[in-house]
Amino acid sequence: MEKLPKLYKSDAKDYQRKVVPMLKTKEAEPGEYYIDSLAVYPQYRACGIGSKLLKAAALKSHKLGISKISLIVKPENKGALKLYKKHGYSVRGKLKQAGTNFLSMVNLINPTGKSSSKKALFSKLLLF
Repeated sequence: MEKLPKLYKSDAKDYQRKVVPMLKTKEAEPGEYYIDSLAVYPQYRACGIGSKLLKAAALKSHKLGISKISLIVKPENKGALKLYKKHGYSVRGKLKQAGTNFLSMVNLINPTGKSSSKKALFSKLLLF
């Protein structure tokens, strides 16, 4: 992960208190919401935290009137790929950044804030 200027802490390990999950998003191209980073400490994985973070991103994009969410993931990150596919993301293509291979994934959100995928139904966001 690239570090931001010293004014900002860009890695969970830099914080005094333990940050269990992390979600960093920004608006990308017009009509697209980009998930820049999503991370959960290994000991807290498979507890639903990643799903809640993806739901939060979907709800925020919906509130902003943005119907498409995108992200990139390393092809060897099988756990993340499984999570994203479970939530309706599909592979849009391959790309290389800074010498590293990534898959570009996208999810279309309908007007209700739910994934257009039948597999992924976003329920009410329950923050922990």
